[in-house]
Amino acid sequence: MVYIEDGWRFFGVDGWSRGLAMIAGGTADLGDIVRAGVAWGRGESLPAMRELLPWLEYGALAEAADRNPADAVDVAWRQLKERAQEEADGFPEFGAAVEAAYVRPRLRQLLPFTSMWRLGFRPSVGHVLGPTVVIVPGRGSGTYRVQRTLDREGAGDLIAEVGSATEAAALAEAHVPADLGPAVFGPDEP
Repeated sequence: MVYIEDGWRFFGVDGWSRGLAMIAGGTADLGDIVRAGVAWGRGESLPAMRELLPWLEYGALAEAADRNPADAVDVAWRQLKERAQEEADGFPEFGAAVEAAYVRPRLRQLLPFTSMWRLGFRPSVGHVLGPTVVIVPGRGSGTYRVQRTLDREGAGDLIAEVGSATEAAALAEAHVPADLGPAVFGPDEP
């Protein structure tokens, strides 16, 4: 996607692949935008594009996804664990859910995501494929709900409510379909 700023000469570009923001930046040189498009079209790696055009930026998740889905899953888990540690004082139940899920092999191979402090597991990187399992930690209650899906309103089919993060992670893992995982790239279009 290329966009143009109103009132002054500035061109921006966002590169997306399979529903994942991969690279972005802006420049006053329209030729640089064309060079970025050509490099993207050739399938250049993100580091190669950045070397060619230093104004382009990308994050660790995009760089990992540029290599393969397994690397993206590893980076997503690392980033999630860091976030959980940052929130440890304010919402320890969330951190407990992340740690309990991380050690479960079937969950560990899926892409973790969060939405409103719910912890979910996707079978794809980028556009979502198939079902998800979600753990909903209760703030201060010591309970954890495990749900099969997550709809737009944040509700899902309740599997059970349990009293520990370890139980919730085991239950979530048990409800991951047998043929699901490891995570793959999602489709180019949703």
